[in-house]
Amino acid sequence: MNAIVVVDSKTYTGNGRVELTLPVGPHDYQIVATGYDSAEGSVKLTASQPRIITENLAAATQPTTVQQPASQPVKQQEPVEQNTQDAIDSQRRRGILKYLEDFRSYFEEKNIKALRDIFSDDAILITGIVLQRRSQGADQESSKKPELKYSKNNKEQYISRLENTFRRNNSITVEFDQIKIERHPTEANFYGVTFHQKWSSGGSLGNYSDSGYVFLLWEIVEGKPPVIHVRTWQPDMVGNHKLTEDEIFKMKDFPIQ
Repeated sequence: MNAIVVVDSKTYTGNGRVELTLPVGPHDYQIVATGYDSAEGSVKLTASQPRIITENLAAATQPTTVQQPASQPVKQQEPVEQNTQDAIDSQRRRGILKYLEDFRSYFEEKNIKALRDIFSDDAILITGIVLQRRSQGADQESSKKPELKYSKNNKEQYISRLENTFRRNNSITVEFDQIKIERHPTEANFYGVTFHQKWSSGGSLGNYSDSGYVFLLWEIVEGKPPVIHVRTWQPDMVGNHKLTEDEIFKMKDFPIQ
């Protein structure tokens, strides 16, 4: 698939793969291809090591054409108000991807202050825990039945747990993928972000790793720092059962009052 890749306002072309050498720091990118919806995002390079970014472009719901990003006149096909709303939404989505990369780095850098600041004071923080249940009268192997239970913490409880985790571990590595961004249908400043997270850490008590799905409810207000009102984590596997799309928390599960 031939595509145009724009990184920090510089344009590159590639057939399914583009390899670039970039300096350490944040970079914005956009991928455009004929017949596909474009993809946008940000990446923060924290070390001079190769990093692979994979974007699977979805087939466009309407015919599209590839245009080189440039200051060229564009024929207006939609009302100005709709164009303005779409531009704001596109800008916010790019911002959320950057905020998300910063959010990921806060864990690796053990930046407890930044994590405290990014959550609202009344944030809802939910964690899924897999429990093994045994029914009476059955042999141990056949009676094991994993169950997914949820615990709810307030902001201070969550931050306290993070502080303990940071103290116990010398190193923490966090990876995000399968990122999906959804704008609230009526509250324009609210966005739901769902993604798959891989966590690994090591310290005096040994190594630990897990993987699961995270949902974040962001509030984006112009001129103010972004705020997270909801954060959930669910393991991607419960016994031999992989969580389905319908079982993963989404914005509809948290009505905005």
